[in-house]
This record gives sequence, C-alpha cells and structure tokens, in this order.
Amino acid sequence: MSRVQDSLYKSGFPCPAVLFHPVIYRDAIYTVNEFADVGKQEDAHNPVIRRASAQGLADLIKRINPCGNLSGFNEIDIYKNKSLYPAPHNPNTDFSRNAEQAKWIDEIALKSKQIINSIDNNIVLGYCDWSMKNMRFIDGKIAMVYDWDSIILMDEYHMLATAASTFPMTWDIPVRIVSTQDEAYDFAAEYEKARGVKFSKNEWAKISACVTYYFCYTARCQVSAGDQYEGSFIEALHNMVGGNYLRV
Repeated sequence: MSRVQDSLYKSGFPCPAVLFHPVIYRDAIYTVNEFADVGKQEDAHNPVIRRASAQGLADLIKRINPCGNLSGFNEIDIYKNKSLYPAPHNPNTDFSRNAEQAKWIDEIALKSKQIINSIDNNIVLGYCDWSMKNMRFIDGKIAMVYDWDSIILMDEYHMLATAASTFPMTWDIPVRIVSTQDEAYDFAAEYEKARGVKFSKNEWAKISACVTYYFCYTARCQVSAGDQYEGSFIEALHNMVGGNYLRV
C-alpha cells in the first residue's frame, strides 16, 4: 500500500507524500506521511463535486493498475461467502436482532447477489472507501485524498458500486450521506466516461446489483441497531423505484 501511495504521489495524484515506508517495531507497524492539510470537504450532491469525485476514482485506477502485480495484495470478494452477508464491519452489529423486520431487505439482497455471482469479475487494484470523508476539494477539484490503507485488489464493478453508493458520505459537514438513485447512476456514468471504455449491458447489471446489495447490507446494519431515520439507507431502499438501485 505504501509503495502504491508513493507511486501515486510521484505521478502527481493528490495524496500525502510517504516520508518513511512501514517498519515493524515491537509487533506494530509504523509509517510516516507528510501532514497534508489542504482544501475542504464539500457537498458531493453538487454535480460538479460528484463528477470530480467519479473522475478521480477512474484516474486513480488507471494510474495504479501497472502496480497490480505487487506482492502482498489478495483479492477481496465478499460475494463468495456462503452466508447472505459478510461479517458486519462493526462487531457490535448483530444481524439476528430485528431480523423479522428485515426480511424484505434480505429478499432484495439475495436477488442482487445472484445477479452479481452470475457475471464475471474484472479485478483491478483500486480504493475501497471512496467517499467525501476521505477527500478535500479546492475550486471543485480533488485537492487531497487520505486513508491509504483503503488500497485493495477487487472487482472493478464492486469497487465502483461502493463509491457510487457512498461518495457523498461524511459526518463532518451537514449533508445527506446517502446518494439518490439518479446520483448513484450519474456517478457510475461519469466514471464510465472517464474510464474511456463503455460498460456492457451485463456489466451495468452487475454494477447496479452491487449498489443495491450495498444498500441492503447497510440498511440491514441500521435495522439491527434500530437506527431508522430520515435519509437512512433503509428509507432509500424502501423508496427504491424499479428492481435495482440504478434502474438498469
């Protein structure tokens, strides 16, 4: 991860410089990056910011894919799990809690997962937490990206879908953290344009199924916590128009 970040920085990508690569000391890993406090967080529901975010992800993947054979990266595929969902990212989340209330979410998740697993992957090296909380902007352009332990080897369609679902997400400024159906689709379409190669009908179907599944997983976490509120993933999924979030 550190070598990829260093390569990105040297290529001109907006990320902190690596001052010292990781070393192990007393069973812990230490690394030092420059203190790069520039720009500010923006409301990514603004189409200008959304487009810059989508273009930034496409640019990152183009820059680092020559690094894809670096040792130490293992492909992550949560859809290979036998269970409907992967283990919750928060250890306090218990999917058995309020499970009856969430059956309708599980039905959507199961259909989405079946579509996802029926379409081939396109494995790339990329970034798995592409959201406003990890970015800063100046004049409508990405000025800095943080959180470089998010470099990951993953299916491009899954990676894009996660970003399309979460690109507005931040708790540091007062914004709605969930993307609408139109916004999620537009993010994916803007990424496609910056990517320079169009997605096939099947690839679009997989991207949308991955977005829908992400909403199901997050809504399921919220149901477990009894955390239903205006603007939640539960509400977005409940109000979804069509059989999948991107309506493709």
